[in-house]
Amino acid sequence: MKNIRRQLFYAVSAILVGIACAAFLIFLAKSISQHLFHHASAQAVIGTAENPALAKPLSPAQEQALENLDEDAASSTSVVSAHSKPHVVTASQYLVIDLTVATTTISTVSTMPNGIATTTITFVPSPFVLADRAIVQKDDSRAVPIASLTKLVTAVVAQNILDQNAPIEITKNILNTDGNTAGFQTGEKFSVPEILYPLLMVSSNDAAEALAQNDPKGRPDFIRQMNEWVQSIGAYHTYFADPTGLSPENVSDAGDLAIIMRWVYLNRPDLIAITDTKVKEFRIHTWTNPTQLLNLSSYLGGKNGYIPQSGETAVSLFQVGPKLFAVVVLGSTNRDQDILELMREATGVAYITYEDANN
Repeated sequence: MKNIRRQLFYAVSAILVGIACAAFLIFLAKSISQHLFHHASAQAVIGTAENPALAKPLSPAQEQALENLDEDAASSTSVVSAHSKPHVVTASQYLVIDLTVATTTISTVSTMPNGIATTTITFVPSPFVLADRAIVQKDDSRAVPIASLTKLVTAVVAQNILDQNAPIEITKNILNTDGNTAGFQTGEKFSVPEILYPLLMVSSNDAAEALAQNDPKGRPDFIRQMNEWVQSIGAYHTYFADPTGLSPENVSDAGDLAIIMRWVYLNRPDLIAITDTKVKEFRIHTWTNPTQLLNLSSYLGGKNGYIPQSGETAVSLFQVGPKLFAVVVLGSTNRDQDILELMREATGVAYITYEDANN
């Protein structure tokens, strides 16, 4: 009887051990297959960081998936790059700053004639302290040439002092300005709101000169108004010698440009909307915004610039969840990639990049 029980015990034990081993082998095989599948999928979509050349072209569905990831950036820890490779910021001066409008709660207690006390709660904007908002920065208080970033101030002053409905005629003198990105013709007439589109979308120097030369008090007065306005909002390191940005004497620093961009965002959202417009058709003209960042849903608008003395310059706005960020780069040789890398450093989100983003 004891031998029968012993044999039965050994048999049951062997069966249980066999079942446990089989379950473990099934689990191991499933894990290995899933790992190989995900590894192969990642190679097919983005290649490897060590060898980006392994990356294969993305299908339309994959491109859309990457765009969707950008829209969810606020809640994501990373966004896969279509061409993943490290980037070293080339800008000699840069700043990423949190421009989110914060409010302060003020409670006021008052006593009514009937003796009942009431409390009034008021929400007011908190004081904006630039130094407290900077997230990533480098040499951000040295005045340097800013090129066409000038045109943001040109637009503000044009709205401030010019008759918005008076016709602005394009003259031969205006067309003698370097560059003709707007495609203006002699004798054309525009209102101020109309000419702001080529000014801010395609960075038309002709448009900037047309606005300045239509100041009733003359072009010098328009430039004086530009300088007085930036001083009035606290951009004390900023100076303008012309309304276009062609002059290397037009200078500012990253901190001042963040102040200017914040003011424009809060007070002239129509100007920000123009910079975020891809194509504008007007009469015989079609103006196409060349800014590559328009491909990102988090991009709200901004302005780019370039002259040899300034290198590539830019000021850009991004909305990531509830947060509003301004990114300023000056003296860059790879503006768009610099902006994306600085946003990654500031937010922890690796934004989609393009190998030829500057082309």
